[in-house]
Amino acid sequence: MPLGQSGVDCATGISHTYTWEGALQAADATTYAGYSDWRLPNKNELSSILERRCSGPAINATVFPGIPHSYSFHFWSSSPYAHGSGNAWLVDFGDGGNYRAYRYDSRHVRLVRSGQ
Repeated sequence: MPLGQSGVDCATGISHTYTWEGALQAADATTYAGYSDWRLPNKNELSSILERRCSGPAINATVFPGIPHSYSFHFWSSSPYAHGSGNAWLVDFGDGGNYRAYRYDSRHVRLVRSGQ
């Protein structure tokens, strides 16, 4: 679910943006639908829901609703960038790429549950 959105299809409301540290903290604090085991997925997990035949967004919007339609389809992963302590990995749901970004940049967040 994109953090900040709710509803049956997780498409109600506005997707919030966070710094990388803020995204990790927000995931720990989320108690959505009665569950408290939400977390930020790593870049491989987040990339696994991409649909390469799609673009703008590169995800099946019927299965995964709520992708923000703005200039940014970037979602934080929990994966730090190994060659720069001030960077972390994000997944671009616009073109399907993985990119590094400064941890203090604001990006969208899609959470997964630890128990799944």
